[in-house]
Amino acid sequence: MIKLKLKPLLQARGIKNPHTWLKGLGITHNIAQKLLSNKQQKIDRKHIELICLHAYCTPNDLFFWQPDGKAADITNHPMQQLRNPTVVNLIAKIKEMPLDKMNELYQQMEEIEKKQNRKS
Repeated sequence: MIKLKLKPLLQARGIKNPHTWLKGLGITHNIAQKLLSNKQQKIDRKHIELICLHAYCTPNDLFFWQPDGKAADITNHPMQQLRNPTVVNLIAKIKEMPLDKMNELYQQMEEIEKKQNRKS
C-alpha cells in the first residue's frame, strides 16, 4: 500500500504548523487534516503539485510504499525505492549543534552546491 509521509516531510522543511501551512496553500481544513493523518484515500493532483512546488520536493518525496504479501519479495522492482519512509529532520539536529560544527556543515553544504552547479 502506498502511504503519505507528508507530516515528517513538512517538519523537516521547518514548517512548524503543517496544518496551517496546507490551509495557506488553499487546501481545506478537512483535507489538510486527512492528509496529515494519512487518512485521505484520494489526493487531487493539483494538491500534489501545490505541495511539491511549495515544499520544494517531488511526488516521490511525499509517498512511501509499505508492501503487503508477496510484493515485498520482488527486490529489483522500482517500487522498492519508495520503501524507506525515513525523513531526516536536519533542523532539529542543527539546533543542537555547536556553532563551530554548524560552520563546518555550512562549508560542506556549499561544496555540494558548487558540485551540483558544475554538473548543470
